[in-house]
Amino acid sequence: MIAVETLPQDRFVQVGGFKARYWQVGQGAPILLLHGIAHSVRAWEQNLEGLSARHTVYALDLIGHGLTDKPTRSYHISDLAKFVHDFMAAVDLSKAHLVGHSMGGAIAMHFAILYPAQVDKLVLVAPAGIGNVVGLGFRLASLPLLGEYLTRPDWKRLKLVSQSLVFDKTIIQDEFVNWQYAYNALPGAQAAQLAIIRTHLNLFGFKKWVTDMVNAELDRFKTPTLAIWGENDNVIPLDSVRSRISAMKNVTLHTLKHCGHQVQLEYPEEFNRLVLNFVNS
Repeated sequence: MIAVETLPQDRFVQVGGFKARYWQVGQGAPILLLHGIAHSVRAWEQNLEGLSARHTVYALDLIGHGLTDKPTRSYHISDLAKFVHDFMAAVDLSKAHLVGHSMGGAIAMHFAILYPAQVDKLVLVAPAGIGNVVGLGFRLASLPLLGEYLTRPDWKRLKLVSQSLVFDKTIIQDEFVNWQYAYNALPGAQAAQLAIIRTHLNLFGFKKWVTDMVNAELDRFKTPTLAIWGENDNVIPLDSVRSRISAMKNVTLHTLKHCGHQVQLEYPEEFNRLVLNFVNS
């Protein structure tokens, strides 16, 4: 994993009555980055320099994550999309390219349907919810008691889980685990993760209403979209959604070999090139 010597300055803004942390770097047409569950703006630290060479890049800690507030509230996908909408209003961002990973990808899709005038182009990185298949750990976390155990902050387990999300386990270094553990141990973080999981998942995968909603949205999709997937993704396996994505008129699928769920972390230079070529084409 490439070392990042200087991280952007933390910025905070009030979003719907809650404090939200974000990063902002670069100049040019805006790109907004939305991370996956149990992550934060630091999920994108390998991508900021490359993407910000030609764009103003915003990375947001979604509600319940990172240094953003973690209230006891609904974490339905519609609420998460509205949080993104309210953030854009708070920073006076009328329109942007949206890049969403996993849960962030599902939020980006939903956002593009609810607020199409605010999206230029869409990049979905192994987005959740197109099919019902999802990794066993997430399904087990939807169960009472077991979910509390699996999402409880534990450094060793977190490292194993992080390694399971990538093809090359050596890129998951202790420093990466340290900051993720620190954020996941903050008050309210575990409750937010469980609320998201149990709202959208059960033991069998994504709930039917989730996949029905996402696929109905895909059928109405008009936003030019690039989907990027690792061919060795064991969280949201490519084969479980490949035919569905390939059938979409406005979606271009690009896959990476020897790559797991964390595409932007495993192949940052290739990822940055794909994103920039697409949004600037």
